Amino acid sequence: MPDKSRALRSPEFPLAVVLAALAGWVDATAFVRFAHTFVSFMGGNSTKLAGSLTAAHGPPILFVALALVGFVLGAVAGESLAGVAGRRGRAAVLLGESLFLFAAAGVTLVSCHDAIAVMLLAFALGMQNAS
Repeated sequence: MPDKSRALRSPEFPLAVVLAALAGWVDATAFVRFAHTFVSFMGGNSTKLAGSLTAAHGPPILFVALALVGFVLGAVAGESLAGVAGRRGRAAVLLGESLFLFAAAGVTLVSCHDAIAVMLLAFALGMQNAS
């Protein structure tokens, strides 16, 4: 069994808390803004996708599918970037995540392309898994 007290004393623990809070905030904000679609909680999206497919709803299916695809692609990209960056992998992944979060904010502010914003947000939070 892992030593939890040692993990709590780790200098990386505050970063983990901040990243978890960021993911939760972005997920909650996106859920309210984008037709009740999660950009971080893929278990909820897979359940919602199955329900939407049986009820044949249009736009939520698109948002949920884009979130699932974006998250998986982001996780793969984050792991690949971390591997290529080596020792600075975490910093590279967090920089990439930040760029995609800002891109999603820009898309939301400049245009009405909500589907693109959903995919960018999910991609960014998928990348966060590698950090």
